[in-house]
Amino acid sequence: AAGFVDAALGTQTIASVARPAAFCGIAGLAPTFGRVDRAGVDLYAPSVDVVGAFAKDVPTLDRVARAILDDYRTPDPYGRFLPRKLLLPTNFVDAACAPEAKRWFGWAVTYLLARMGDPVAVVREAPSCLDDVADVTRRHLAVIHAEFAAGHERRFADRSDLYRPETARLIREAPPLPDETAAAGGARLRRALEAALDSADAFAFITPGAAQGVAPLLDGTTGDPAATLPFAR
Repeated sequence: AAGFVDAALGTQTIASVARPAAFCGIAGLAPTFGRVDRAGVDLYAPSVDVVGAFAKDVPTLDRVARAILDDYRTPDPYGRFLPRKLLLPTNFVDAACAPEAKRWFGWAVTYLLARMGDPVAVVREAPSCLDDVADVTRRHLAVIHAEFAAGHERRFADRSDLYRPETARLIREAPPLPDETAAAGGARLRRALEAALDSADAFAFITPGAAQGVAPLLDGTTGDPAATLPFAR
């Protein structure tokens, strides 16, 4: 965004690519889990982390995608590789996003449809799997925080003095790693989301990149990740 580089790589656990890209007005890509090799990456939560990319614009991001995705196909002008139908989950957007974010998202959808024309349609539905955003958020955060604490167990025991107070508190207060029943919740949500797409005959979901309308510059965070959290799995 500052113009120092054309592109950069980054990891995403919940929204660490989507949210900064949305706030800074640049292009971001968080690929499907497993599409980009994570060898050598210090992961936050192994069950959800992906390696993605930022770029100054979409054409540059297209070139980066060619480099990090072995099976990447560039969309052609005739739309043969473009999604024909996108599913906008109205219940989720209403529950997860602030009014300003919803208003800007509405403008973005209108712009997208105007630019892409007939090949793309947006279907507005309310998938039941996204009715309880708070429960989805609670379960997801429990899993990723437990994985983070487990991954840092040895290092934290040896050098807890090197950790920020906020990180140290998260590690100390993190729940134990969930059992198989709890961990299966993510798989159930993924299957339910895929079923919602199939029911709508849609290629992908379309949702805001951030739950807030503007970047939270003064509160010491990068903002609320709710707008992308259910899709991290």
